[in-house]
This record gives sequence, C-alpha cells and structure tokens, in this order.
Amino acid sequence: MCKKIVIAAIVSICLVFTGCSTGQPKEEEKQINVKDTGRQEKNNTKADNTTKEKDKTNVKGELQLLSSQRMHFMSEAGYYYITEEEKELKDGTSGRHIMYMDFAAKQEVYLCAEPGCKHNNKNCTAVLASEEFGDAPLIFVCNDTLYVVSREYDKEGQTRTGAIVIEEDGYSYVEDLEIPVALYSMGLDGTNRTKEYTFEQGIMLDEDVLYDGKDIYFVTKKINSSSDKSSNQKTTYYTASEYELVKYQTENAKLAKVCSLEFEDNIRWHIEGCHNNNVILYGTKYNKNLTPEEQDKLEKEELWEWSRDSKEVYACLDPVQGSIKEIYSIENDPNLDHSVVMSGDYLYISDEKTGKIEKLDIETGKIQKFVTLNMRFFGTLSDKLYGVPWEQQSDDHTIYFVDINSEKIDHCTLVNHKTGGELGIIGETGNQVLAIYDWDAEKDKEIKDEDVYDVKRKQYGLIDKKDLYQSKDRFEKIEMKGAGE
Repeated sequence: MCKKIVIAAIVSICLVFTGCSTGQPKEEEKQINVKDTGRQEKNNTKADNTTKEKDKTNVKGELQLLSSQRMHFMSEAGYYYITEEEKELKDGTSGRHIMYMDFAAKQEVYLCAEPGCKHNNKNCTAVLASEEFGDAPLIFVCNDTLYVVSREYDKEGQTRTGAIVIEEDGYSYVEDLEIPVALYSMGLDGTNRTKEYTFEQGIMLDEDVLYDGKDIYFVTKKINSSSDKSSNQKTTYYTASEYELVKYQTENAKLAKVCSLEFEDNIRWHIEGCHNNNVILYGTKYNKNLTPEEQDKLEKEELWEWSRDSKEVYACLDPVQGSIKEIYSIENDPNLDHSVVMSGDYLYISDEKTGKIEKLDIETGKIQKFVTLNMRFFGTLSDKLYGVPWEQQSDDHTIYFVDINSEKIDHCTLVNHKTGGELGIIGETGNQVLAIYDWDAEKDKEIKDEDVYDVKRKQYGLIDKKDLYQSKDRFEKIEMKGAGE
C-alpha cells in the first residue's frame, strides 16, 4: 500500500499545547509535509536511541531515558521498528510486523529466522497480531532483551463523534476494541516471546520508557470519557487522570508505584529526560482550565487567544521524595515560537523572537549565552544539537548542527534525493548516523495545487558523522525488505 505524502504547510493548534493529541490516521490517510519531514518523523528531541553501550555502563543504577518513541527503537547494533500498515494474516485476521535493520550486514529483515516463512501467521516471531498488540505498540531494548508493549492509540485529549444506535433500553455506542496494556519480552531475534505483565483495564501508558540498569519505568494514567448526546449522534470526550511514575521490577515481574505526577499546579507533565537520578519534566501552565467540552467548542482564534498568557514550564522531579522544583519557564506567544532540548547537564533554549540560543544549567538554574542562530531544534546527536532555521521555507530544507562544546556550527546541505525535503535523521551508532535519505515515490499528477507523492518505500542509509556535517553524500545504503516505518 502506498503512502500519500504532501508538500504543504500544516498548521496545527497543537503547536501551542504541549501534549495535545490529534489522533493517529490510518496508514492510507497519513500525510507528511515534506518541508516538515524532520519535524513530523523525528521531532522528538528527548529521545536517546544509542542504548546498547549505555546498558553495559549503567552499573550504578543511574536513571536514564531509554526511549520516547512509539513503534521504533535504535540500538547500537541495529534498528527495530513496527510497521504502521496492517497486513492480512493467514487466518483472516490482521497484524503488523517487527522489522530489523542490521547495521553490520547493511540489510533489513523480518525479525524471523524460520526458513521459508511467509510472515503471515501468528506463530511467526515477526508478527504482532492486532487483536493482541493493538494499534500503537511500544518497542525498546534493554539488558539484551527486546520488549514490546501492547497498546491502543492514546485517546487523551481527543474528541469523537459517531452515530448512535437506538435500542430498546435507550442509546448505545460501540467503542473500538480495547485491549489491556501488556508487557512482552523476547530475545533480540524475536524468539521466546513471553507475556510478562498485564496492566489493569483502563490504564494507558505514555510513550516514555526509563531504565536504571535493573528496572523499567513507565508513566501510567487512567483514561476517562464523558459524553454529550444529540438526537442522532454522540460526542465522546477523552481525558486522563491519576498520572503516576511506576516501575516494572524485572526480578519478580511486579509493578510498583514510584510517585505521583499530579501536583497542585494543574500541569500535565511530560518527561524530557533524566539528570542525576532526577526526572526532568515539561508541561504547559494555563491561566484558565477548560473542560474538554469547552475546549472542543472553541474556534481556533479563541483558543490561541486563551493560550496567550500560558507558559511552558520545566521542572526537576525527585522520584524518591515525590517532590518537584521548577527550573525554567517561558511565556507562550501565538505569533512566535520557542524550542527546548536537553543534552547533558543543560537545557538549550532557542527563541524565535531573539534569534539566539541560550543554555540553562539544570543544577544551578543559571542561564548562559550560547550561540546566535535562529534555529528550531529537531534533536541531538552526541555532542551536537541539530535543527533548521525558524524562517526556513519550502525551498530550503537544509540542517544545521551546533557543537555543544566548541559552539561550532556546521551547515549540512544534503536533502532528500527525490523531493528535496529534509533528511529523516533516526539516530546514531558509534561514528555513524542512520537517516532516511530518499523515497521511492511518484508524484501524483492529478492534484494540481500541492505536491503530493505516492511513497512506496523509504530508503535508509548509514553515513559517517563527518561526512554528514560536511555535506558529503556518502550514504551506505540499507538493503530494504519492507516499505520503512
């Protein structure tokens, strides 16, 4: 099945609201703005995907952010991802596949070693049956074990309107099939799959996974729904409550509460990273709290106006004490934006208004000058920050890298071969970077006003960091089996 890729500006109300969810479209409906390809695919600046080496060195139990991705994870030796598209299985049901890119072999394979397997039945180690694993599973590696968490799409903040079936006892509404969240473990080759733990019904997990060298940490929440009925349809509003940081104890396969993530500030906190066994959080503080019904009924202009006096807040959480301390805040401006990324002991803050980047010492709270560069962050690579200028338009998709030690700025002019869009940087392994450098795609000639592409496959390659920073197009191509994540 092909993906429709759109080159067009996408303006979302969620740009102001941290944690706002617009839902996940089905694969055939998914649209990607080529100008914002890096933002769409890799706009998660807190992800730390080079885990293999860290697992071996994390002997002191230091808490670290293992992953903040949903259906893909990069280790030192290879890249795992779960396909977005469901395929029909032999028994008539559907499922997704676990794919693996072996960096040494430069080859992508189904995570299955069975000779002659067609990967279309539930016994295949690469198959994740949708009725068991849901629409939005998590995948990650730690301690030489591959984990998959069964998970439906997160409905927090969503609104759904659908037809109501009138029955003898009144109204009824059929929801999507809900499966309980469950944690599965398996070998790195997908064998010996075991369901280790099943969460309570109605509990949902955020995408962040923490690790202390022994136990695995998640953010849990309870999904609630409220309804507003009319004569022929029903609107359901989804909210979340009872946010907690919990840890799965690998020795006894039990779940233990670490601390609550609800405080008297009415802020929906998300995880940015870890620092000295503390957890760095971020969230949006509003001057007024709206009910889901009120927020849904507001026009976009009113919503922007309502958020004008809100601010983005960063805080340090002591998980042992369950206490929180604010370390930084910045006012939200509907007309100007800001971007924050964490690396090492600092938060780096890029302000569109000033065109400058500052760094904040997490321990002391002191803000220092860094570099003058009008850049929106995409993420980090070891000792580099990277992103694009705020004013970057559709005719320029090049990327800037800033060294956090020397403050040297490198301008990479490499772009997607087919479309000229931004490179899709995935992560790093040693001295190389894995990136999506091209698409097997054809332009849809029937759509005149926008550049729309039917994408059959994404092309991945490894490139030496030095070549990437110096704009030398020397990608080592990964031989692909699938269409890419």
